[in-house]
Amino acid sequence: MISSIPDGPAQFKDEESLQGKFPKVYQPQGVIQRKAVDVNLDKVEALDSSDKIELKNVFSRPTFKISRDAKGKRGYIGTAIVWSGESGAASLANKYVEGSQEWGSDERKARLGINFLINSRAEFDIKANENAESDAVIKAADTALNVLGKATSRIEGTTWGYRYKGGGLPEKTTTEVGETLASGKLNATDTVNWKKDNIVVDALKAAEIFKAKRAEKGVPYGALRSKVGKGTAEIENHLKSSNKTGEVYLHSIDADAPDFSTLIPDKKGGWLNVLDAYDQVLEGGGDHDFVIGGYNLIAEPEQYKGLNPEQDFRHTVRANVVDMTIRQAAFSVEPALIYPTEPNFLVKASTYTEIDKSTGKKNAWGNRASEGRALLDNYIKAKKDNTDIAYNPLASVPTGVGAGGARLKIDSAKTYDENSLFGKPQGDTSVKGDAIGIPQQYVVQAQSWAGATRIAGAYFAAYTAKLGNQPTFKKTDIVKYFAPVEQMVMALAQDRDPAEISLAVDGLEAHDLANTSIKIQPILKAIQEALAVLHTDVDFARLITGDK
Repeated sequence: MISSIPDGPAQFKDEESLQGKFPKVYQPQGVIQRKAVDVNLDKVEALDSSDKIELKNVFSRPTFKISRDAKGKRGYIGTAIVWSGESGAASLANKYVEGSQEWGSDERKARLGINFLINSRAEFDIKANENAESDAVIKAADTALNVLGKATSRIEGTTWGYRYKGGGLPEKTTTEVGETLASGKLNATDTVNWKKDNIVVDALKAAEIFKAKRAEKGVPYGALRSKVGKGTAEIENHLKSSNKTGEVYLHSIDADAPDFSTLIPDKKGGWLNVLDAYDQVLEGGGDHDFVIGGYNLIAEPEQYKGLNPEQDFRHTVRANVVDMTIRQAAFSVEPALIYPTEPNFLVKASTYTEIDKSTGKKNAWGNRASEGRALLDNYIKAKKDNTDIAYNPLASVPTGVGAGGARLKIDSAKTYDENSLFGKPQGDTSVKGDAIGIPQQYVVQAQSWAGATRIAGAYFAAYTAKLGNQPTFKKTDIVKYFAPVEQMVMALAQDRDPAEISLAVDGLEAHDLANTSIKIQPILKAIQEALAVLHTDVDFARLITGDK
């Protein structure tokens, strides 16, 4: 039994004076310090599954609906995701309203919808995150005001981020990680030790590591496009029911297009704008589920500098023609191969709703980059063999070659870097810093199907989508089987006949016998025939010579 308890803080000044005042079990030990929790940053992961990508609405208004009589003509919903750091969200929306077709004001109000998502990146720093949210709100509001009354419109603003977990870190959002970095507290009671390579690092270094992990995942383009796609059904319903349009199409666009002109001539000696071009394509071929126009590289010759700017521009356009020719030939054999490039393709709005429903809680466009491919794969999985896809590169629109688009240019002074080395021709022994010859650049050109690795990637994706599971063959073998495409392209770039290139590859015949879903030999043959025709085309030769 305790007979005496000190009755005030003053009696605790001298700990020794308390000896004997308590039984041993109650001897005061001072404030108990909890050991800091170690977080191994090497094992922390940025989580990017559909349910782990955080999308926070910061600007949202009801869809602004305009009613006019479309008289049965097709409707289009221009759909884009625009980073708030770009200055042109409102400009792009206006350019699309006024420059994607030559309709009058009433026809635009009857047939056109605008569905834009302005996005900012959530930040770990609290003040920077507030600025990101504010930027998205301002740009979204500006865009909404700019298109108000010109077309049915739905404009949203959001921030995006990943969740993080592992190495002793419980699952946290970007802002929660930021709060932990700022406070040094993992939760209400525990402090944190950030460790890298088993060495304690400070919060600034930890923040850099978190940013690097975010950068490895990149922008969640698929999640963002899936979010903006949620507005498709509402706009489609308004255009069809109130405005009496015919079939309605979602038109995927992005901010890289300098304008919306195509390669289809108009009756005035110019070129049709993209929605007028699609009207013509659909009138001639019917209402397909997908219509892929893609992009071309005929724009911005002023972006070419250096010793041979004019020739570099001509080679870029020529290489782009080669790319489109290869895609068209491959499409003629297997439509599922063609990747719907995000800057410009159509998907029937009702078809899009079917795809969205079929993916359940997952994103219709996937989670990250190559979102057009993910959307098409989900379509193929849903439709099985009942697909309806059209490809018309004449309906392509120009894309910019400045800034990030510079990788699309042929440049007589270009050398290999970390990225271009991945696309070098098969058997090429070049290393970082080596010069890239012009014929080799036709293959290396970013996103071009002249490269065996890229067309093999498309083959792998299409095969997986059709079968519903990963194939058992190796991707390296598929790259080897498509290597003749690179040889044909380099021959063409040197004014040699692609028909002279052998299509025989060790193991290819056996592969086609074992994998009948998509055979490679017919694709190679179609590509060879198309490139051989291009070799004899006078206009193709003039792209380099400049002759009239």
